[in-house]
Amino acid sequence: MSKHAREFYLGIDVGGTKILAALATIDGSIIARKRMPTPRNTKAEHVVAAIADIIAVLLSEHNLAPRNLSAIGLAIPGTVAPNEGKIICTPNMPLSGVVISPLLEKRFKVPVLIGNDVNLGTLGEVWRGAARAASSVVGIFVGTGIGAGVVLNGHLIPGHRNAAGEIGHMVMQPGGPLCGCGNRGCLEALASRTAIERDIRNALKNGRKSVITRLADNDLTVIKSSVIKRALQQEDELVTEIIRKASETLGYACLNVRHLFDPELIILGGGVIEACGDFILPIVQQIVGLHSMPGSSDNDVISMSHLGDDAVVLGAVALAKAHHHPDEHPTPRPAPHHLSCRNNTAYLDRKPVQEPLALLPNGNIAKVNLKRKNATTFLTRKTLLHLCTSQCLTLVVGAATPAHFSLTPKARAAAEKHRISVSILTIEQACQAYHTSPSSVLLLSP
Repeated sequence: MSKHAREFYLGIDVGGTKILAALATIDGSIIARKRMPTPRNTKAEHVVAAIADIIAVLLSEHNLAPRNLSAIGLAIPGTVAPNEGKIICTPNMPLSGVVISPLLEKRFKVPVLIGNDVNLGTLGEVWRGAARAASSVVGIFVGTGIGAGVVLNGHLIPGHRNAAGEIGHMVMQPGGPLCGCGNRGCLEALASRTAIERDIRNALKNGRKSVITRLADNDLTVIKSSVIKRALQQEDELVTEIIRKASETLGYACLNVRHLFDPELIILGGGVIEACGDFILPIVQQIVGLHSMPGSSDNDVISMSHLGDDAVVLGAVALAKAHHHPDEHPTPRPAPHHLSCRNNTAYLDRKPVQEPLALLPNGNIAKVNLKRKNATTFLTRKTLLHLCTSQCLTLVVGAATPAHFSLTPKARAAAEKHRISVSILTIEQACQAYHTSPSSVLLLSP
């Protein structure tokens, strides 16, 4: 067993509507998650108490004590002073000025590291998600607010005052709607979920009709991204119009980012993207593709997050891990290949996978020989044991048709003998499982 095998970390994403905590191992494998609503319209101490509660509950549910943790990483939606453990400014929640790390360290007796949520979300995607093959990445996360994280040449760029990447407060419409930061016309005031909610409420007050009132059970105090998604799916005219306008604004923001940083990849994430990305992404890609400078028209530079809600918590885990192992590179190094999936087709380095292959935990590719008989594809004992060593006993199979993929009897016996866990999933499910379980082997059988 590795000397790090029993190291546990907590990553916590403090969002505008929810607090998400994840218990993870040193390699980023998530063991458990816990979600609680973020207290709204309240004082700072109530939010801090909610963060402490989610830590205590998650540990208790898994029979762990604080001493079992190596460190805690805390993702904050605003600017922070990491060395002091202090939150400088959170425009959308009442945590500005709170010195939070010492408060939590006093209770749990473990180091508590803080960082900007979007910086950490980008870090998570570089470590375990969509940007594993890229060294220069900008992550843009759209939720209650909008923020960006910038990784250049493998290093997270925090800025002089740890405030780099505040793309949400880039002015896109001078004199436009008032933003939570006090300025007008910020990207966040035009394309965040807060802005979308505001525009929907204003339109309804002015007599527009929408199914969203019914979908939200006549309570429009908070309009969740999932409700907006359902309205889009029903082709609601008002919601479609508002989301299209927000998407176009986001597209031009991405275009500006591309011209400014020339990244290999721009990752779009956050609750709004996770819920409505199928509608938003093509609009953003079209704008970036049509208006980029000559020689840079490839719109594959825009990609959706692979980790979803896990991006920020895994980035927080990476932050905590870097504190506990200061000799290691503070930004997890990217894997050598980019894996994505669309319409149950896997893409490796943006090329469709057309022959069986395996992607190993270190990112290397292994050719795979599979046995075919009639309509069924079989994994043999020899191939199974070649792929799964004593250091990696989890195999995730992505099959075009899972019902037509199986292990030979000898392979099944070997898996049982060596305690190798084998899951046979669709290609899309398998790619997602590989991203969130970095110690596994991914076998693709298109």
